[in-house]
Amino acid sequence: SMEKGAVIAEHDGRIITEINEKTGLQNNLILASASDFNGNTWLALSLGISRIDPAKDITFWDKGNGLQGNIYDIIRFDKKIYLVTNQKIYSLQPSETKASSGNYILSEVNSILPGQNWCLTNYKVPGKAGKEILLAGTQNGIFEINGNQGRQIYKGNLHAFQITQSEKFPDRIYSTDGFNDFISLVYKNGIWTLEGKWNGINDDIREIVEDKQGNLWLETFTN
Repeated sequence: SMEKGAVIAEHDGRIITEINEKTGLQNNLILASASDFNGNTWLALSLGISRIDPAKDITFWDKGNGLQGNIYDIIRFDKKIYLVTNQKIYSLQPSETKASSGNYILSEVNSILPGQNWCLTNYKVPGKAGKEILLAGTQNGIFEINGNQGRQIYKGNLHAFQITQSEKFPDRIYSTDGFNDFISLVYKNGIWTLEGKWNGINDDIREIVEDKQGNLWLETFTN
């Protein structure tokens, strides 16, 4: 087009994806197009030329799509992709009504203050096959995410760097409260309850691993 870049469409006219400045095109004014013997499409623009490789199944999102900050974790949950950055939490949801970058729509998760976010965990509810809860560790504690809505389940004082569900005690999760406190919460009848802070652990914990015997292995920021 003369203003909106190019589109890739099915034979029936259904748009698969849009190619424009937001997805990496130099500019949206396309004057001509042609295909080569390798199946690549070449676009003549008002500011140079671009090549589209149909076999290159890579799509990216950046500040041009509204994504802010450095990405710290990513997870697929309930047919969406969630990611946390040092500014916000986002979801990527398949687009059913219109074309977008890679057929996904980028949205912010609401009710979580902007700031440093650290991790995402898929909590499997004990005794209820198939029921799962998405948890996020942030600088403001731990949040439960439902769709694009966040709900705080633990405030604490500072950062929840990591969240790990126990295999031996599946109603329990382990996490951190800032740079010196190691905590655990239990989930029962839809309610999260703080078990408390663990005595004798005063390090800056960044990774939590449970072995088959239920022993915990904690990695700190420095070793």
